[in-house]
Amino acid sequence: MNYLREYGPQLINNGYKIVPIRRGTKAPIGVKGWSTLNADLNQLGQWASAGFEGVGVLARDNPGVDIDVLDAEVSQSMVKFVCDQFPGGLIRIGKAPKTLLVYSTATPFKKIRSATYEDRFGDIHAVEILGDGQQFIVFAEHPDTHQPYRWPGTDISIVERANLPLLTCADARAIVAHFESLASDKVETEGWQKIKDGTSAPDDSGKLKPPPLQNVDMNNLRPPLNVTSSQIQHDLKS
Repeated sequence: MNYLREYGPQLINNGYKIVPIRRGTKAPIGVKGWSTLNADLNQLGQWASAGFEGVGVLARDNPGVDIDVLDAEVSQSMVKFVCDQFPGGLIRIGKAPKTLLVYSTATPFKKIRSATYEDRFGDIHAVEILGDGQQFIVFAEHPDTHQPYRWPGTDISIVERANLPLLTCADARAIVAHFESLASDKVETEGWQKIKDGTSAPDDSGKLKPPPLQNVDMNNLRPPLNVTSSQIQHDLKS
């Protein structure tokens, strides 16, 4: 089945910015400048003629909450949290129990990713909010399962982009923070290990927002050049 031909026109008409996906991949391989495309029906026809079969949606205006978690309990807990706190997102499943939820945003933001954890079985778990500069597949065959991506609820192709619920950068950070809390419990109870730090979206100045300081003992931070606090106070008074 050519998903690009089947669903591409309706997605464009409903306001989504789409990209073509090569069969057996998760990316618009060979498409220059894909992250800023605003394809029309003519471009869609060219892609189909070039052999593209799958369809992706740019995450700049449609952030995707990518629950990249193979632990069924944690994945289900995350889906419930997101649906409860930010209702109305469209649910897409590729390789279950991994799940992605689709939203809209009025203010685009860069991706936000949790720390990455590995469990005792070697499975890797993380949550990423896909944003400006990224895309996610909406219709294609998953390269691992060789089965179509599924929409267990409402199919994205029949929903206008303007009708999707909004997700802000602050919302995205809250979702990642909730996963970090669940992962911390797994570290304590089931031997999960953090193998990579997370990343956050830049703040309004364009700089990467640093993670908040937590449980930092300031008494352990030594002044430069090994100068003690008493020496500094003495020099200031002299």
